[in-house]
Amino acid sequence: MKAPLEVRRCCSHPALKNYAPEDHPVRVIDAFVDSLNLSEMGFRKAQTLRTGRRPYHPGDLLKLYIYAYLNQTSSTRRLEKECHRNLEVLWLMKQLAPDFKTIADFRKDNGDAIKQVCRQFIVFCKQAGLVSGQLVAIDGSKFKAELQDELKTLVDVKGMLERLAWVSSQGF
Repeated sequence: MKAPLEVRRCCSHPALKNYAPEDHPVRVIDAFVDSLNLSEMGFRKAQTLRTGRRPYHPGDLLKLYIYAYLNQTSSTRRLEKECHRNLEVLWLMKQLAPDFKTIADFRKDNGDAIKQVCRQFIVFCKQAGLVSGQLVAIDGSKFKAELQDELKTLVDVKGMLERLAWVSSQGF
């Protein structure tokens, strides 16, 4: 698949070809995915048929998925937009721009293989000295909001006390 003509003209500029410096993370992703044997790992459509329109290569979609993971982007619609406007993604995807449904289907159809690749990517990054693995920080906590339930309980108790007081004042 090729990108539209206007994108190819825009992206054929020499500055874009050199946009990702040698030490840029997209180059690590590119080299890592290119070193994998995707057929052995269980990715569907790694071997294409000779008939019909050729699908996106799983390696290209995997590169996009790993990029999204590193940049904390899980929305397939946002990834579709990034394929059109983000210079890093344009370089990584070689100007391919899959739609959100294609990205979502890739994620759905290759879940187990993607998990395996993510594990290998972490090991690869540790071996390359890109991460030490000594400190893990998780940002973002989710707490169940129970204030409404507590207020409801307080209102119920207050109402019961008022009714009890009324009943006792009536002499029942």
